[in-house]
Amino acid sequence: MTLTIKKHPQTQGNAFYNEENEICLICDPKTLPKTFQHIPVVITFLQPETSALVTDPTITNPLYLPQELYTILQKAAKFALKAPLNQQIKILPYGYAQKIAHLKITAERTDDLNSDAIVLLVQTATQTIGYAATFSKNGLHKSRIKKWKKHFKQAQLDQLVLADTFFQNEENTIFNPNQILKQVKNELSNAQTDEILTFSVPFANLALLSQIKVISTQTERKLVLTPAYAGLLRHFYPYDEDFIASAPDDDNLTTYLQQPDRYFFQAELLQQPAREILNVSAPVHSAPITQAELNDLVKYVAPKELLILE
Repeated sequence: MTLTIKKHPQTQGNAFYNEENEICLICDPKTLPKTFQHIPVVITFLQPETSALVTDPTITNPLYLPQELYTILQKAAKFALKAPLNQQIKILPYGYAQKIAHLKITAERTDDLNSDAIVLLVQTATQTIGYAATFSKNGLHKSRIKKWKKHFKQAQLDQLVLADTFFQNEENTIFNPNQILKQVKNELSNAQTDEILTFSVPFANLALLSQIKVISTQTERKLVLTPAYAGLLRHFYPYDEDFIASAPDDDNLTTYLQQPDRYFFQAELLQQPAREILNVSAPVHSAPITQAELNDLVKYVAPKELLILE
């Protein structure tokens, strides 16, 4: 089977076509009209639209999600942060080939700054394709990117497929977590002793939340979270209890607020004035890839062909 990959206007995703020009796989759609609901779908990264799709009970497509992203969304539903997941969802494990629509598909972890994201190695009997919809060059998981680049190189790709996500972001939307975490640490270290400081981050960005907790501890503050966020963090970091779960009507919260220099509060907890030093909206964006960086990627992976979906 020889595949052709194109942007798919009806679903706003990326479609894999066979020789008969039939769609056998759709990646990262933003909508799924009923005429396409028999086709397998792989979501490689979380967008607001795909977040809605995975909880839509009317969707009948087989839906594949990255392993950790599935768990995050499942636990978020348990803590009432999100609607329950669609029953058609299947888990796509990392590093193990899965047979989907007569294709052999292997997911590798990457970093898109928002949550768990993957790239795909898609293979037929005659063709090997590397598919990457997004990744960040300034995220917290650079080792993941090095790993999948190496695997793509070893696979001797016939085609490397990149989505136009890499080239679209404007300067004012760029998100650099390492830089932002330094700023947060500086704010926590230099705040007035009577200042109540707060933060807000999306529940799916657990890597960022975990790093905020580390910085809070380094500045001798306890992180105070809603029970839902605390439950999520506890599930993914079970050996790290250096934070506090509280609720807006919890008597203990009043006590914490009387000693603001010892705590760092999740903004959703408070109904009184405070200074929010971090507010991250989802999704966040990496800086667009430069031509030089694209050249380096292609030189290293060495595909026979590069395809940019526009």
